[in-house]
Amino acid sequence: MTTERESPWIHPWYDEIEPIKVLDPTAWKAGSSDNRDHIFPIYLTDTMKWNGHLCLGLARGYRAAMVAFNELCDSPPQRGDFSVTFDRDTCMVDAFAYIAGIRSDFGRQNLRTIKIDKTGAVTGRDVYLVHRISTGGTVEIIMNFGDLDDFDELWELKAMMADVKSPHGTDFERYRELMQKLSYDVLTIPAKEFIEVRHL
Repeated sequence: MTTERESPWIHPWYDEIEPIKVLDPTAWKAGSSDNRDHIFPIYLTDTMKWNGHLCLGLARGYRAAMVAFNELCDSPPQRGDFSVTFDRDTCMVDAFAYIAGIRSDFGRQNLRTIKIDKTGAVTGRDVYLVHRISTGGTVEIIMNFGDLDDFDELWELKAMMADVKSPHGTDFERYRELMQKLSYDVLTIPAKEFIEVRHL
């Protein structure tokens, strides 16, 4: 049993992933910060608390946000200054939305800054269309995570366990191991090895 201050996470590398630094003037406006220009670091574990776990989807959303901000911003991005179209509605949306301060409904004076368009969705590939509202800059990020080692095995194990109510045994342990390995890979492998970026 963990106390409130103990980490529920089992892998120490979670804390080694580079945080994403953002501005959030809403914190100053709401009176929860004295500094309008305070830079907040968002850690991988922050998104894990929001989502409840780390999976391949959450890792992909975190990495995509990092790549998008590097492409669109010369300084820390401001939360709420983005709209994103995703090609699926998995945990990647949760991570990106949390980091970028985007919403599918009213909030932060922006409306419907999350869109889902599954028309061209392909297993093993994500497409993010990221628009920076203040500048009009837009990038398309294509993440070919299906090309990573062990992805096919993970996908086969996932399909095998789809109808199992209480997974256990060797296959389940292998699935858990691969889920964390691939999440780590997505977060640490050089972007050029599996991510394409196009400025539109």
